[in-house]
Amino acid sequence: MKALAPSVAIVLVAALSLPAMAQLVPPAPPRTPPSPEYTPPAPPPPPPPPTAPNPDAKPPAPGEPEKPLPSLVQKDEQGMIRPLKLPIEEGALRALDMDDAARAQLETALAARHTEIDRLVFENITLLMEIRATMAKVTDTTGIEDMTNTTKKARTFQPGSLLDSLSRAGAISPPQKSSASRIAKEYRMAIRSEVTDKVGRNNMTAMLAAAFKMQVDDFTAEAWQSLDRQLEAAAPFQEKLLKMLHLPAAQSTEVTKRLAGLKSPPAGTTAQVHAVEVLRGIFFDVLNDDTRVRLLLAANPSLADKPPADKPAPAPAPAPPK
Repeated sequence: MKALAPSVAIVLVAALSLPAMAQLVPPAPPRTPPSPEYTPPAPPPPPPPPTAPNPDAKPPAPGEPEKPLPSLVQKDEQGMIRPLKLPIEEGALRALDMDDAARAQLETALAARHTEIDRLVFENITLLMEIRATMAKVTDTTGIEDMTNTTKKARTFQPGSLLDSLSRAGAISPPQKSSASRIAKEYRMAIRSEVTDKVGRNNMTAMLAAAFKMQVDDFTAEAWQSLDRQLEAAAPFQEKLLKMLHLPAAQSTEVTKRLAGLKSPPAGTTAQVHAVEVLRGIFFDVLNDDTRVRLLLAANPSLADKPPADKPAPAPAPAPPK
């Protein structure tokens, strides 16, 4: 066969390729229809005309005014604030108006707290006696270092706020905690104001010493309440308890001398109150650190029991104000 000329071959290749190329080119897209004209929405209907007031309608009854909180600030005949017989926060809680169920729940929680503080005092009675001796000698010239060290010691006896502790345990509700906190705050502010007026606002040295005393008193209030409670419980049995201690000769002689007056209370003093006063005198003035510990343990052997292992650690006490 005779070979094709180059120009003819090119024409044939081009012709053979046309159908294939036509298959690869897509058809033209249809024309996009025109967008419809914009029609704005209809305006909202006008509001209805105001209703004419009913002349016969009665105005709503006013809400009951909030009941004022009780106050711990009570003054004596000289106009001075009476000292509390309870720690401030406990006094505030007991002042609240509660139903019987809430009151019972509070008492159960306070009993558990008292047990905790009783053990704390028993384990740290020597430290508490050191604080007592230091506070008896505080003057306006007491140094800052002594104040700082004593405040640190005093914080041992406040394992966190009582209100916070009972709130976490569910023993008091948030409103009860808030109300008790306000009652306690009012009392503290009143005491500070009274002390400031007494020492003089321009006497910074005296004000510093007064603030130090109030801080230590606040930290140790539950501890002193605990010790009073333990001595009151032991007072009716003190003769038997003191014999169990086998005191050294000097202490034993003085104790015997003081016990001799148990049966002769001063006029106007009940035998029970007199018994507590006698035991307090023996505890603070005659016994030493070792015999104090042994007396508390003899009166309440459960003090030696360890608290439950799963009990959460108490929250730290707040830092003293600068």
